[in-house]
This record gives sequence, structure tokens and C-alpha cells, in this order.
Amino acid sequence: VMSLLINLGATLLLVGTLSMGLAGALLSMGGAYACIGVCTLPAMVVRVGLRLRLDVAGNLVGFGLPLVANFVSTWVLQLSDRYLLGRLGSLDSTASYSVAYTLGSALAMIITPFLLAWSPLMYSIARRDDAARVYQLVFRWFHLILLFATYGLSLASINLLYVFFPPDYRSTAPVIPIVAVSIMFSGVYNFFNVGVSIRRKTWFAVLFTTLAALVNVGLNIVLIPLYRAMGAAVSTLIAYALLALIAYIVNQRIYRIPFEIGLFAIALFIGIVLYTSSSFLVQKQSLYITDAVDLCTLICYGGCLMLLGKLAR
Repeated sequence: VMSLLINLGATLLLVGTLSMGLAGALLSMGGAYACIGVCTLPAMVVRVGLRLRLDVAGNLVGFGLPLVANFVSTWVLQLSDRYLLGRLGSLDSTASYSVAYTLGSALAMIITPFLLAWSPLMYSIARRDDAARVYQLVFRWFHLILLFATYGLSLASINLLYVFFPPDYRSTAPVIPIVAVSIMFSGVYNFFNVGVSIRRKTWFAVLFTTLAALVNVGLNIVLIPLYRAMGAAVSTLIAYALLALIAYIVNQRIYRIPFEIGLFAIALFIGIVLYTSSSFLVQKQSLYITDAVDLCTLICYGGCLMLLGKLAR
């Protein structure tokens, strides 16, 4: 929370008041990360002291070094669409797309805390005799909750776009659910990488994200001149879906887990059908009717997901 407040306050001061632009934004981000270090490192040193363990250091370097390249590929995967849209499209379309992308990325508020908790739990579960079964159960409810959140946050984000942004931005409303589904696939991808993490084959993650990033860039180059913001969104969705698919196939060979992909596909299909049908029904309707239909379909989707979860064995 302190990091977030420092980043926000420094950005308002350096970018808004002092007009430092990009440099101010980077300094704000750096100050926020420095806050985390200042608040945590002294407490860690006081509690456990300083001891050099070359064996542990070697394991950490071997495990973490490939993740540096993975971070770069992920950065390209996440940001190449807006860069190429600015180069191949227009600044206006890039601005409206960026707003829609940010609203569609609200799902990260759910995925990020889960991954923070999941990382240490994943390794402790691996020591159990029934580890594969536990992973299966966690993924079952993780993806069902994630799909429900994707549906609900997509509807809420579209309402925010209509209420708080100028009418010119409304043309990018269809981008929001596409981006939300892309973020959902990124969360599923992180879960599918259980085998890579447990077997300490993190260099596979570099291959996955690099391939997805290259696909995203290539599709952006082809689709952006034709479909502008929608082309960028579809490129991102295809790249993230491919990322999850490749991770699933490879991880099943490294560490087999019965992930109930059929259940995930059915739940995703039901959500797409409900969303598409409701969008067709509310065309040219008032905001109140639209919200009522959206709420009904959201409740219906939640009931379907609960039923699927209980029927699964």
C-alpha cells in the first residue's frame, strides 16, 4: 500500500506538477520499489542476519537467471500492441485502446494476489503423495472463479468506460472483454507452469513467452493496419491463448497433472455464448435495461459455473 501511494503521489508531483514526463514516471516507479526495499531488507537482516551460502546462491541463480529473459519477453508481449498501434495506426486510436486495455486488465487485481500466495504453496504441495490431485482441485476452482471474474469485470469496465470517458472512447468497448480474456489466459498460463517450476526447468518459460511475443508482434503487424484497435486486441488474445496452450502441452510431459481441460473449455464456451447473446439483445437499449440484462446473465453464468464445479469429479 505504501508503495502504491508513493508511486501515485510522486507521479502526480513529478509528471503533473513539475512536467517531468517519462523521467518523472520512471522516478516515481523507482521510488515505490525503493520503498519496498527500505521497509523489508533491514527487518530481514535483523531477524535472520547475514550468512553466505554458495550452494543456495547457485540454486537461486540457476533458477532465476532464465526468468530475466522471460521478463523481457513478457514485457514485449504486453506492450508491443500499443507501440505498434501508435506506429501503424494513429495516436487517437492508441489513446482509446490504452484506456480500454487498462480497464480490461482489471482482472490482474485477482490474479496477482493469487500468484503471490500460490508460489510458495505450489512447492509445499509437491511434497504430498496426492500432489497431482490437489493441483487438479485448486485449478478447478481457480479457473471457475477466474472466468466469473472475467465476465463480471468486463461488464463493469464497459460501464466505467461509458460513464467516465468521452463518447469518442466508446468505440473501443469491444476491446475490453477481449483483453480481459487475454489476461485470464495469462493467469491460466502461470498455473500450467507448475511442472516447469517444480522440475526447475525455468528456461522453458523463456521459450514460451518468446514464442508468444513473436506471434503477437507478427499478428499486430498484419492486423493493426486492417482493424486498428480491434486487430491489436485480437493479436494479444491469440498470443496469450497460444502461450497457455504451449505451456499446458509441455508441462504435461514434464509433470503430468489432470487439469480438467474439458471443464475449462465448457465453462469458457458458456461464458462466450452468454456474453455474445446479451450483447446482441441490448443493442440500442437504454443503460438501465442493459445493466439489468448484464446482471441477469452474470448471475446465470455464476450458477452455471457453480453447477459445473459440483458436477466435476
